[in-house]
Amino acid sequence: MKIFQAKSVHTFCLFLLVSLGLFAQSKEITIEQVSKQLSRYPCTRGTFVQEKYIPAIKRSLTSSGTFLITSRDGIIWQTEKPYPSIMTVGMSHISQGTSLETMTRIDTGSNRLFMEFSNAISSAFSGNLKEIQNSFYTNFSSKGSRWTLLLEPKEAAVNQVVKSIQLQGESDLETVTMTEQTGSTITYKFSNQSFSQEPTEYEKQLLAK
Repeated sequence: MKIFQAKSVHTFCLFLLVSLGLFAQSKEITIEQVSKQLSRYPCTRGTFVQEKYIPAIKRSLTSSGTFLITSRDGIIWQTEKPYPSIMTVGMSHISQGTSLETMTRIDTGSNRLFMEFSNAISSAFSGNLKEIQNSFYTNFSSKGSRWTLLLEPKEAAVNQVVKSIQLQGESDLETVTMTEQTGSTITYKFSNQSFSQEPTEYEKQLLAK
């Protein structure tokens, strides 16, 4: 009888621990937690694959390279394939070239899509929820530790071009998809992410261009 009771208690305790574990795993993450998670380091580096789908011609264009996202100075996109190029996006300017020596500032008006796209990512990595919510209507959802943040532009001029920007991830940001009003989409898939407290000297020079 005592043996049976001991087994019953053991089984009950095991069941309780498993149940508590499942409950903890099913607890959904909040937008505040994601914001804190993404902004834990000032600089995030990694590799990206970009796919642009154009429904009008039913064609996808793919490129790949490396990136640096900073919480203060902007983003560096270094495309390696299909051909080398560098683009830096600051808070109020865009520069482009093939090397540090050839970087020149380009008209932000004609690149409003990329400006809004990059500023949304920078705001997410700076943990600046207020800035995001000032510029976008937000719709956040999560399932366990996986999350999705959908952004829709509030400014009418931007909304005429950008329909939405969707960020998805788990411990790190994994994909960003920008949908244009034309139906075209640009999707970035991030991988091999690493972190640091500040940009390298070379990266600082690129961001200053």
